[in-house]
Amino acid sequence: MLEPPEEVDTVVFNKNKLSSESVDELLIAEALEMAVTAIKSWDIRLLGEAASMSALLNQKMLMKPVLPDVIDVCRRKGGVGVNVAHSGSVMGMLAEAGYGQRLFERVSHLIPRTWNAYLVRLIDGGIRYADDRAFIVTA
Repeated sequence: MLEPPEEVDTVVFNKNKLSSESVDELLIAEALEMAVTAIKSWDIRLLGEAASMSALLNQKMLMKPVLPDVIDVCRRKGGVGVNVAHSGSVMGMLAEAGYGQRLFERVSHLIPRTWNAYLVRLIDGGIRYADDRAFIVTA
């Protein structure tokens, strides 16, 4: 999980955000269908593609200037995609089961020192730190 220092005032964001009509609804539907297919077939790579597509579509509503670079690094280092907080600044690199630690090690030197970075596992209902040592990169 990557946490840049920028914060989003969600009250202001939700009051002023663009409607989903400003984003191509056909592409939103395509990303959703990809995600549904990926979940039904247990295809983590397709799920990563769907997450990255959704993240890029959200750029019209909440710009994350570094997102294209994060997606590029994730793919080059063996990750499957990037998910984002659609009303916040947090991003996550998705990896196949058993590869998260290695992906974290491969990208940790590229993470800006002003960011917090954590190795987490997806669980039912949210995330859990990968172990008691929550990997954090700070300034």
